[in-house]
Amino acid sequence: KRKEKEKKENILPNPPFAKGGDEEEEGSEGEKVAEGAGGGMREECDQRSATRKRNLTQEDIDRMQVPPDGCPRNFSGLLENLRLFRVPPAEQYAIVLKSNYGEIGGDIWKGFSVIRGSGGKIKLPGHYLLSVLNK
Repeated sequence: KRKEKEKKENILPNPPFAKGGDEEEEGSEGEKVAEGAGGGMREECDQRSATRKRNLTQEDIDRMQVPPDGCPRNFSGLLENLRLFRVPPAEQYAIVLKSNYGEIGGDIWKGFSVIRGSGGKIKLPGHYLLSVLNK
């Protein structure tokens, strides 16, 4: 069985994360069923999204679109403020998602207000905004 696992791992173009590998080892006879049922697909999706987050560019952020769920948002204002404070694209992506695409009345806008009032004392505004959104 171990050789079969090694062959399967070598066939995959991207090896699974360590977390996914531990889950496979814990399983018993139902491993083949789990892979066929989409267990492997989930790992591949996780890998693609993780790779995408690492290689984000400003153009990727600019192409993002607001979901049409009816919430009042100021997405363009959010992106403008993030560029003004020179937040890197990877942090911009996380901030956009955590702020619900710049939902009006959210904590993100209070965070921008604090950054403006800090007089330049907040050296990493992207990190600060993420900490505000994670509270």
